[in-house]
Amino acid sequence: MKSKWVIMGMTLVVVVALLAIACAAPAPPSPPPTPTPSPPKPKPEEQPITWGAEACWTGIAAEKCNPMERGEECCIEYINKEKGGILGHPIKVKALDSGYDSARMVTLIKRWIDEGQPLFCTHSSKMMEAAMGIANRVGMPGIVNFASVRCIHPPKHIYTHGPDYGDQTLGFLRWFKENIWKEARPPRVAMHGLNNPTGYGPKLALELMADEIGVEFVAWEEHRADTVSEMESLTRIKAKNPDILWIPSTPAPTSVIIKNAHALGMWPGIVIGGHYAAMTKTTIDLTGADLAEGIYGAMPIVDWYDPAAAKVREYCKKYWPAYWENADFLAHWKHCLVVAECFRVALENVGWEALFTGPKEERWKAMEYEGIRKVKGYDPEGLCGPIDYATNPRDHRGSKYIKIVQAKGGVFKAVSDWIECPFIDYAKLAPELFK
Repeated sequence: MKSKWVIMGMTLVVVVALLAIACAAPAPPSPPPTPTPSPPKPKPEEQPITWGAEACWTGIAAEKCNPMERGEECCIEYINKEKGGILGHPIKVKALDSGYDSARMVTLIKRWIDEGQPLFCTHSSKMMEAAMGIANRVGMPGIVNFASVRCIHPPKHIYTHGPDYGDQTLGFLRWFKENIWKEARPPRVAMHGLNNPTGYGPKLALELMADEIGVEFVAWEEHRADTVSEMESLTRIKAKNPDILWIPSTPAPTSVIIKNAHALGMWPGIVIGGHYAAMTKTTIDLTGADLAEGIYGAMPIVDWYDPAAAKVREYCKKYWPAYWENADFLAHWKHCLVVAECFRVALENVGWEALFTGPKEERWKAMEYEGIRKVKGYDPEGLCGPIDYATNPRDHRGSKYIKIVQAKGGVFKAVSDWIECPFIDYAKLAPELFK
């Protein structure tokens, strides 16, 4: 009997426990797992802008390229410190030395392709022509400061930011005929060019366009960058009785030719001029201010004392006074402004990641087609004409304007307003020369 009550008691306890469980509030659900926080988005100052930059620190063109690169360095500091970088992104670029040597330039372009740099830049047409075959094949865009005709004709992936050597030559000759030449006959033009694209570009332009602009191309001679005498070649030129001696070269050989022309009684007398690779303050200094007085240059930039160059003069005086009045310093400052604008447009259109991450081929397309090719009407602070790569896809010159300058009192000074250089489609005009 007792065990019966024990069993009944135990059953009652179990029933009460089950009822308590049934009536109890349901247990709260398990909390969801804590999400892993996303990494903070990088700030612009943590995403630098870089590009492949070449400089002829050493070699036979160093007297020209050193002031150029110092101008770019100062412009980068100006953009970073006074403008806050490019949309907040700092520029971090250090140029590598090509030594003005084509084989070394090939090594550099291969390195930048491997690195996936969005674009690359060269000082000279010679270095660009050494690199552009490889760059054009893979689709990597490049911007050259001193451009030959072949750098941008036919148009592929290489750009410049002003009229090329051929345009400058033809622009000067048109200006000379309209403003200086008084005789009924066409002026006779002789050319003494550097034996690389610096000289060959103007030669090509004049061969194709002499009749159209109304000049007679009477003589061509060429020289090396390390020449010490051109008396023999100038004697041959003198026999052709030219009215104009055009020297498409660089400063050191240009000064040799001017001195030799003086020794032969040609100068003063004929007109001497050259494109802006040849005619800089260095040329005047190497020649001597008195002997250089009166020589002409064709410049796609303002002269040193133009109000637009005030910031250039400020930085040059502070950091590199040895390059005071040097057009190459100013020219590469302007070059840097144009490159920075191409990046600014690309950053606005596609963002930093598209330019610096992902497949290299996609970076290059973004840089060229969402950056360079969409720049239109950009004013590089008054240092040259407006930059436009968008209007005519075959015209890769950027600005279309030059000024004529003349050596006066030891410095080149502008003697013309801006002169527009019409686009000449050389590849269509003479396709057999570009095969």
